[in-house]
Amino acid sequence: MDRRTNMNPERALRTLLRHQVSLVAYTLSIVRDEHLAEDIFQDMAVTLLQGDAKLPPEDAFLPWARTVARNRALNALRDARRSARALDREVIDLLDAHWTRADDDSQAPHVDALRRCVDALGAKAKRLLAMRYREDTSCLAIAELIGKPANTVYVSLSRIQRSLAACVKRRLAVEG
Repeated sequence: MDRRTNMNPERALRTLLRHQVSLVAYTLSIVRDEHLAEDIFQDMAVTLLQGDAKLPPEDAFLPWARTVARNRALNALRDARRSARALDREVIDLLDAHWTRADDDSQAPHVDALRRCVDALGAKAKRLLAMRYREDTSCLAIAELIGKPANTVYVSLSRIQRSLAACVKRRLAVEG
């Protein structure tokens, strides 16, 4: 297939699905809501299935998909009046630059290793991470919720992060 020829919807959908993790992560970095990020990705897939999208050539697909995800994310935030939680457009531009550099999937082994390391954590550590990073709960609020001093929460999160960093480093060393 000529790389400058626009993709057909089936090939575009396969490519979209191959990059699902990075596109959902990118969208999540904007909307800060895991379910909304997944919904946006699914809407993109449905649009491709319906054949309604004007598709780019294959070599331009990932930047195009990221732009679509960005626009849909910003529209969703605007529509839901969630802009108070949204990132500043300058920050999103910086994220775009970062994701563009990472298009070669060089981060895929790191993401996979991190996912496995998080899966190996105990239930309390997973819950603490979820509260802090998925639910965007402040450390002070977590401390109140679990009835512990704020310093205990900070120390626990720091230990979990160090443990995850060491785990990822070990996994990457073993897996080459």
